[in-house]
Amino acid sequence: MAGGSSAVLRLFTSPYVLSCAVLFLCLGVCCIVQLMSCRYNRKQNGEDMPLLARSDSPVDRGDDGIAHIGTPARDFVRLSSLPPSIFRHDEDQRRCLACGEAGKCVALRPCGHVVLCRACSDYVYTCPHCGQYISGVGLRRSDDPGGRHQDAEAGRSHAY
Repeated sequence: MAGGSSAVLRLFTSPYVLSCAVLFLCLGVCCIVQLMSCRYNRKQNGEDMPLLARSDSPVDRGDDGIAHIGTPARDFVRLSSLPPSIFRHDEDQRRCLACGEAGKCVALRPCGHVVLCRACSDYVYTCPHCGQYISGVGLRRSDDPGGRHQDAEAGRSHAY
């Protein structure tokens, strides 16, 4: 056993292994110094602001260096509380994601996304927006004030 351990000891004390270890140590130190200098430069330039901070809310930093945002969650607007008219695009401006035809898009079931025209919906099997399987289509009626979908047919028109 003594001969085996001396071979391992010779391997780790060889000049090649020692020079590789020193090289990796120097590279590690250089990377740490580079990261610290980049962080220092960002702080000097004022680029170290958190992404969720509003421009009118103060951002304070604790002793741990973590940014604490002073805006409570209840001050942000929930998308579900906004009226649907904000999200409606002009029907003539909608383009089919498959062929690019404008104004002919239908609502895909069950997800409800209006992203394909009627012709393309026969050949596309999953919604391009969410990836959900398309079980049927519905027409959007412009005279429906709620923007609900009216069923055009119960299912797909061709066999799978």
